[in-house]
Amino acid sequence: MNKKLVGAAIVLLLVLTVAGAGCTTTTTTTSPSPLAQTTQTAQTTQTGQASGSSKDLILTVSSQGEATTIGTLSKADNGSKYVLYNAVLKNIDVTNLTVNPYWFNLRLSNGSSVGLELFAWAEVTGRFPLTNGTQPGDTVNGTIVFQIPQTATPAAITYYDLTYNVTANL
Repeated sequence: MNKKLVGAAIVLLLVLTVAGAGCTTTTTTTSPSPLAQTTQTAQTTQTGQASGSSKDLILTVSSQGEATTIGTLSKADNGSKYVLYNAVLKNIDVTNLTVNPYWFNLRLSNGSSVGLELFAWAEVTGRFPLTNGTQPGDTVNGTIVFQIPQTATPAAITYYDLTYNVTANL
């Protein structure tokens, strides 16, 4: 990856962080035990769509296909491809939850994981937005993008913000 792209990624990340920081509110909430937060169920609902749930969140993902180029700046590394998913995250029981696309990870069938591909995600129309202050019943959705080896097989997508955790097995 060239220095201009790395610099652009850093600037974009800083802009998104600063923009999100100005929109937050401080709220005291009582969280259930960590064990309750990580108890999950997962199911495949139809071809290309999977869902998982915990006490606090429901995650549904559906494949939007693969690409080697997205927009004008994002070209997958040699031997790699982008995989795109529509993610729908429903807040079940959390007051003032900030939902952030950077908290998605894709686990591959070999056990390795990859995070959101920043440049490709930034160029996607309908990308999953940073959303502050969601309330129980609110839903956030949009496209998330990961870069994986051409031969890799996606196994699961996890949303984990260091407090709340939900996985949809693909």
